[in-house]
Amino acid sequence: MDWAGKNKYINKDRVAVIGISLGGIISAISMGVDERIGAGVILVAGGNYQSPAWLRITEPGLSEAEYSQSQNLYIQYLHEVAEKGVDNVTPSKKSYLTDPVTFAAHLRQRPLLMLNSMWDERIPKQSTIDFWEACGKPEIKWYPATHSYIWLLYPMLLREITNFLKSTFNI
Repeated sequence: MDWAGKNKYINKDRVAVIGISLGGIISAISMGVDERIGAGVILVAGGNYQSPAWLRITEPGLSEAEYSQSQNLYIQYLHEVAEKGVDNVTPSKKSYLTDPVTFAAHLRQRPLLMLNSMWDERIPKQSTIDFWEACGKPEIKWYPATHSYIWLLYPMLLREITNFLKSTFNI
């Protein structure tokens, strides 16, 4: 954004991020920490890595009590971040700093479009819903595809993204 702001060919009032999968996670975090980014399109991504949906995939064998404890620690962290700011709270797990939900409060009331796969085998559906709710329920669309095969719908996705950006930036 610093570079873009100095480039005479870029309208700094019309900068958006578009990210897919891990790029969507990074785009959401970037938008959450830099208010100069005017809009975002997040494709097949989610958050809340401490939820049972993620932990069952990444840490199988945890008990319900361990799932619950992990979620409670993260919720406590999010409350502290909301109160003091992300820079003033030490997370108990480093993964909190790479979770888009940590930064979702900064995405509320900002132009955001989420495009997702109905049968995503990589990102748990609940993870996407958790992130969507944390962002204040921006526009969200679900497509009949998996994480990888959503690209078969590229013409439709491109149309959605183009319409969203044109509308957001009054083009």
